[in-house]
Amino acid sequence: MFIVVWSLLLTAVAAAAADPTPPLQVVLYYESLCPDCQAFVSGSFAEAWHAVPEILNVTLVPWGFATATPDGAGGWVFQCQHGPAECRGNKLHACGVYLAPSPAVSVDFSICLESQMAGEQCAQQTGLDWLSLTDCQLRRDTDQLMIPYRDMTDAARPEIVEVPTVSVDGRQEHQGQMLDDFLGYVCSVWQGDTPDGCPPAH
Repeated sequence: MFIVVWSLLLTAVAAAAADPTPPLQVVLYYESLCPDCQAFVSGSFAEAWHAVPEILNVTLVPWGFATATPDGAGGWVFQCQHGPAECRGNKLHACGVYLAPSPAVSVDFSICLESQMAGEQCAQQTGLDWLSLTDCQLRRDTDQLMIPYRDMTDAARPEIVEVPTVSVDGRQEHQGQMLDDFLGYVCSVWQGDTPDGCPPAH
């Protein structure tokens, strides 16, 4: 009888451990060469990411207010509000997502880029291959990587009217609080055990 009860207890503990509170689903809409995006991604967002990565499942959407027009040959012509350099920057972020061995590495790479560090330095810092990144960025056939980001931005509701915009678990409310203190915000809405990286509750 004791063995049966102990077995059931272990099973219950294992089931609880296998079913943790799911991480917050964070979608970050941004674009390269955008001063407000750079300030948020390298500041408030980076602070939260470094403090509580275990509660954040981040989807990067490096598109902003770019446009894409078919070029008639199976490719795309992109236009960005900060010019061709921004389009190249957006694609470098997308290539980082595409080539990174894990989502965490792609987030680290994008934070580094938005900190206005050189792309090659960011690749070295995050363990990505710079030659592969530049090849991806320059090749026309990898332009297709950008189209899902366009579609995600267009599909966002409420409509994306400024960048950066953050969605947490499908909600965009409280943008001011999110942008000013993203760590405080995600810790306040997290329903699981309080991570060590969260600030003390007042």
